[in-house]
Amino acid sequence: MLRARLKLAFLILIGLTFVANQSATLGQDKLDPELINKKRTLELLDKAKDEYRIFFKKPETAIEFWSAIKFEMDLGKFDLAALHMKLMLEKEPPADTDKELVKIEAVEGMSAFLRLRQVRQWSDHPPFQKEAEANVESLLNRLTEAVHKHLSDPVRIKKFIDQLGASTPEERAFAYVQLARSREHAVPYLIEALRTNYGKPLFPRLRETMVRLPPETVPVYLEVFHAANEKDFRDIELRGTLLSIVKERDDKRVVPYLWHMIASKKYPDAIREKAKETLASLLRIKITELPPARESLTYLAERYYQHKVAFPEGKDVLIWEWDGQAIKTPPEKLTPASAEKFYSERYAREAIDLDPGYAPAQIVLLSMMLERHYRPELDQFIIKPMPPKLQQLLTTMDADVMMRTLERAMDDGQVPVILPLVKALGDRGEQRAARVNEAGQLRGLARALHYPDRRVQFAAMFGLRDMPQGVLTPAAADRVVDLARRFLASGPAPKALLIYIPPGNEPPARQAVKELGYESVIAKNANDAINKARASADYDLIVLGRGVADGDFPLVYAKIRKEYDLGGLPMIIVTDKAREKLVKKLVAKDANVAVLVEERFQGDELKAAHDTIHKNAQIVKLTPNERKVFAGASMDFLWRMAKGEYRGYDISPAVNVVTDQLINPEYAVPAIEILGRIPGKENQYRLAGIVSEPKNDKLRDPAAMELNRHIHANGLALDRKQIADLKTAHKEAPQESFLRSQLNVTMSLIDRPGLSRTGADLFNFRPDPPAPPPAPKEKEEKKDN
Repeated sequence: MLRARLKLAFLILIGLTFVANQSATLGQDKLDPELINKKRTLELLDKAKDEYRIFFKKPETAIEFWSAIKFEMDLGKFDLAALHMKLMLEKEPPADTDKELVKIEAVEGMSAFLRLRQVRQWSDHPPFQKEAEANVESLLNRLTEAVHKHLSDPVRIKKFIDQLGASTPEERAFAYVQLARSREHAVPYLIEALRTNYGKPLFPRLRETMVRLPPETVPVYLEVFHAANEKDFRDIELRGTLLSIVKERDDKRVVPYLWHMIASKKYPDAIREKAKETLASLLRIKITELPPARESLTYLAERYYQHKVAFPEGKDVLIWEWDGQAIKTPPEKLTPASAEKFYSERYAREAIDLDPGYAPAQIVLLSMMLERHYRPELDQFIIKPMPPKLQQLLTTMDADVMMRTLERAMDDGQVPVILPLVKALGDRGEQRAARVNEAGQLRGLARALHYPDRRVQFAAMFGLRDMPQGVLTPAAADRVVDLARRFLASGPAPKALLIYIPPGNEPPARQAVKELGYESVIAKNANDAINKARASADYDLIVLGRGVADGDFPLVYAKIRKEYDLGGLPMIIVTDKAREKLVKKLVAKDANVAVLVEERFQGDELKAAHDTIHKNAQIVKLTPNERKVFAGASMDFLWRMAKGEYRGYDISPAVNVVTDQLINPEYAVPAIEILGRIPGKENQYRLAGIVSEPKNDKLRDPAAMELNRHIHANGLALDRKQIADLKTAHKEAPQESFLRSQLNVTMSLIDRPGLSRTGADLFNFRPDPPAPPPAPKEKEEKKDN
């Protein structure tokens, strides 16, 4: 006996050496849906184990291999067990092996196979150990797939559904066990059977099975409670049966589906009453104490919209759709974010269906629709036109609902909702959205001017441009000009504002943010940072260095976050190891913040933190195209203000930024036209300097026009040198040029000729002689015919 065993072991080791470096390609064929005979499988397993123990027969089938694997593991011969596992996986055809694996799992359960993962060492030879570990995972994956296909096989499931009506209790019990093993896979076919067998002998067995199935099967048929069409609303038999089933199971997961059912007259009265009974039973209250359905539905919609409903982490949300006849398989898989939108929209629409004039439900639905549409493409909102259907909706719907939705969106920080509402209210010229409320607080578009997001500020600025004079408060009008100034002052590249960087650390800090794609600007303290942020709108990141004192950090952080031109930007806080936990605790609720120990403020860790906060932040980094659009539109805005097209604005605070555009070929001409309309001798000096300088080329003509306009409106404010330079330019200008004609006007405004001078000019004036008439053409001699 011992010699035979040693001989077999020797042969196995030879085989192990031969196949160590070979790879197996495992096929997957459809399983045979024959009834599993547990008793026969158990007998085969016992027989294989006995034969292997007594005769050491070479395994041929999966059952024999499995018995050999277990036997060798019991003896501690894990290398031999690993070889048996490898040979079993390589056995052809794989479909036959899968059938036997399914039979083994039915008898011994998945835990018997999971035991393989607990083996720490299959072999002391590293390649064999690595191969054995891979084979364990391959076997488990293959078994899982095979069992799944077997249990979800429609032919098998329908066979056992029919067997629920068998004549003997043993057959019916066995059918139930097999359906319970199939769990959620069996439910769609059971629902179909319930629908088609109502009033038939099989129906009570089906109902009993539905009551007894495991809890994880209930979500599969929840969508049946949501009628799919007008015909489905009138279904009494199936829906009434399911109501009694969930009431008997006392499963509260059905509660959200019942609110619309108890109140909508689309459902038959019998179903509505049964739904009320079920709902009251599940909530443990009297039917008369049920709250209004529209309010409960709106509350549910709010919870999903506000992300207050928890979903299994790292898993898809399964929706088993119902079409009025059958449950669709496989289920639709939604991410948690998509599931939130799905349920929020459903419950809001159901509330509106019950009461079309219910404003709270309208607000939730509008908010959800706007967020779903605009969140993926915030950086395209200003550039792309609004979809026609959405624009029509926002143009015609009740303005009060829009303003209430806007106020709530600003409270909640929902930029995708704010932007389209601000634009729509501005396009509608809704004056109520530009005023303060009775308490003197900013609301609507006026409040949006101060919202800490540049896209929102820009949309509000243009939404208010056509408001009649007197609608805006002076403070709001000044804010509009200030925003135009900041957008115009912004550069084409994103900037990072570095605050409280310790002395000597500036160069590495600049280099770190440069690698992230930012130009760096250093601010000494919070006040300096706020002043720099108010100067232009081109900052996309804040870096708060560890130079701020420990005791001052909460105040500094709060001060920056409250500044509406700075507070919403993503922020990286650099600290030391000693106060890392304290800083993280203080900023824990701020999704736009990342905290890094100083040693990690570089390389991959810095980039990872930067990418994370920009992914989570509501304020999305401006694109180069947006920066260009914002600057050009702001220049046009200031230009129209200066010309008087938009009234009620004082653009003098923007004069320095406008002057800076004189060197910009794209904006130089409108900048000159703006300066010509702003009082002040400095502006007259600038215009005269442009006119006097021959190098200014094409800018001299518009500058001369605006200089004359400025002198007419504000009087002559030039000094002697500037006047002398203008006279020189006048003499040198070509006689017939537009510049010469404008400078003629300038000279008249400078010299102010009196009556005597005018009389002398008239006396000495001699008109140019008329040009000689053209010479007559010689007549052609007529030729003789």
